[in-house]
Amino acid sequence: MDSGDLMVWIRGPDGAFRPKKPAVRNRTPTGTVVGDFTGDGRADILVRDADGTPKLRTGRGDATFDDPRTAPVRR
Repeated sequence: MDSGDLMVWIRGPDGAFRPKKPAVRNRTPTGTVVGDFTGDGRADILVRDADGTPKLRTGRGDATFDDPRTAPVRR
């Protein structure tokens, strides 16, 4: 794990939290929001990179996420 990684922690059946693989690697995010941005009932991660570009990682529902894609921005 590097300092620029964003980790997803999963609660196990014993109640303890364990790290899953990094959801975002070496991106140096300047902002992070978790929510259902796609309307499918799964948690997604929206990250703003150091250059200000918003990247969306859509959740698969199993604590893994699709590759980042540039998120549309409405002004």
